[in-house]
Amino acid sequence: PLGGSVAENEGFGVGRRSCVKGSASTGCSYIPAPLKSPNIKIRSISIKKSDIDLTPSIIDQHLPGHSILGIAKYRDKVVLITGASGFLGWHLCRAARLRWDVWGLVFNHSIEIPGVRTICLDLTDCRRLQSTFGEVRPDAVIHAAALSSPDRCQVDPARSWLINVEASCHIARLCSERRIPCVFTSTDLVFDGTRPPYREPDAVCPISVYGEHKVM
Repeated sequence: PLGGSVAENEGFGVGRRSCVKGSASTGCSYIPAPLKSPNIKIRSISIKKSDIDLTPSIIDQHLPGHSILGIAKYRDKVVLITGASGFLGWHLCRAARLRWDVWGLVFNHSIEIPGVRTICLDLTDCRRLQSTFGEVRPDAVIHAAALSSPDRCQVDPARSWLINVEASCHIARLCSERRIPCVFTSTDLVFDGTRPPYREPDAVCPISVYGEHKVM
């Protein structure tokens, strides 16, 4: 399944230990919390690929009081979706446009979806990302962008860190400052695959750089 963490506006920012035996980091490593904000907490949900078009309603069920996509009163609200040219982002844009004013962020693959406006942006460009938030003024953000090739992340961990960790934390901070909901999409590669099926509260145990960075 596609893992997802729903970031809400209530207290998050503590490190934790994660067993990464036999992975890129041998033994147990301390995972710091690069995001220090009193306004965010994390809630995890799982979404199967077969249910990809139901993602908006699934998210709504897990955000009481913050319904992101499914309530008519949000019809004139703005949602910003990163990774809009990817598999998940593209489907989310198509689903969200029925109720929201949708802006999609893309990197080097442009898309054309009626009713969706797109911006070409490198998420590691913090200044431009911040200015984009100021221009778009989103009421909610779905962060679906990532350097998602495990092989590329393993070969270039520095690039993976910039995109999968630093950019994600910057987006979370911007959402926290504006006190708006943020949905962060994760991966089943945060687990080592030895004890399926996994549930959201199961302890993570990544065996790749990509998995470790998505945990962070």
